[in-house]
Amino acid sequence: MDFSERRARLRRHRAPLSAAALAAIAGFAVLAAAAGTATAAPLDEPFVGGLSFDGPTSANLGAVYWNPAALGLVRGFQLMAAVSGRRSTIDVNRAPIDPMSGAPGGSMATGSARALDFSGPSLFGPHTYFALSTDFGGDRFTIAFATYMPYRESITYPLSPTHDEPTRYHALAVDLRNLVLVPALAIRFGGDFRIGFAPGFMFSTGRLRFAENLAINQRTDDPSNTCGGAACNAEDTRADAIYDVSSGNGFGDAKFSVTLGAGIYYRRRNVEIGVAYQSHPLGSDVSGVEVAG
Repeated sequence: MDFSERRARLRRHRAPLSAAALAAIAGFAVLAAAAGTATAAPLDEPFVGGLSFDGPTSANLGAVYWNPAALGLVRGFQLMAAVSGRRSTIDVNRAPIDPMSGAPGGSMATGSARALDFSGPSLFGPHTYFALSTDFGGDRFTIAFATYMPYRESITYPLSPTHDEPTRYHALAVDLRNLVLVPALAIRFGGDFRIGFAPGFMFSTGRLRFAENLAINQRTDDPSNTCGGAACNAEDTRADAIYDVSSGNGFGDAKFSVTLGAGIYYRRRNVEIGVAYQSHPLGSDVSGVEVAG
């Protein structure tokens, strides 16, 4: 099975806001709440919530994600909202298989499929990064809070009236979401040496719809494991069972885990150095992210 993906980024808008712009934030929240559910953000997505690659020494609220130590460079009280849009295309082209055994290299065509996804920002969803911070009027401590979705995958393949979708044994629909709430703290230790910490509280939900061919493991309703009295062909739709596993998308449906982020920042004259670390999700019953359906 051959997968290919094409992604196009739409225009990105990012606006750091001062306290005088609180009314504009309220308007943004209303508009975002009215927006539809956004889709598709793979694990290697470098533009979380519309953020560009600011880097580990950039003095803006994207530092909660890139390097919490650099938060110490953000002055005063600030609010930031970053949003983006995204269009992605995923093509699946399957190789022919043997019509009886299902082994690759036979004469039975298995078809191809294309999934198209278009997404925009939504409140507490993908393609939206919201953060605020304050330095309490000094240069020793800076605290911040951010919420964003570091990973979401949402793919829906076209359905066939004959239920013979080429991707059905892989996936018919996938919706995996991870929303993270991140408090952050940056501390200056003399000169311009700073350290930062950013623990994340992650809420994971998911839905997966796919098919299983029961004839392979002799689990059809027919005691003779046949399809209509005859031997089942490879990928015979009469032997398929459809599964739709969903956790729900509310906070009460989510599985909880934590992430640990930290960084250092140092500047001497015109030389800046930033180093950051981000752990994988911790605290779940499995290694990494867990979703319960």
